[in-house]
Amino acid sequence: MTEICKAFSLFDYFYIRKLRNSNKIFFTGNSSYITFIDQIIFYFKRPRHYDIYIIKYNQKKIGYILIKRLEKIWITECIDLKYRGLNIASQALIKVYEKYKSDIYAEILNKNKRSINFHLKEGFVFLKHQKKSKIFLKKYKDKHSSHKSKNLS
Repeated sequence: MTEICKAFSLFDYFYIRKLRNSNKIFFTGNSSYITFIDQIIFYFKRPRHYDIYIIKYNQKKIGYILIKRLEKIWITECIDLKYRGLNIASQALIKVYEKYKSDIYAEILNKNKRSINFHLKEGFVFLKHQKKSKIFLKKYKDKHSSHKSKNLS
């Protein structure tokens, strides 16, 4: 069973740090290594417009979702490699859609084809504004059900 819950404890944030550091090559923005000290500072000074959730599967932490509430809702999600392909991220995203009831945006590196294909499968669409190394996708709030999209090779 998949559940998402707000990251609360410093131990939650240490878990996020470990998972994020092991997958940092897939992230846009800051992809540098996060130290324990950096994570502690972030824990105590987390921006108010960030919502961070732990994804659990059978009560085991297996991923996280970061929501940035700016003028748009931006999402970053990361699932432990061992649990990818089990439909867990899809189930977690449904809970995010239900909570935010808003269009949701994602920024993904062009080379991260697996993530791009996942987002397309979940109903995200390409936005016209693209950068050389990144693509931007949008999930419309009134289209929560998955639809078939062409995958990238």
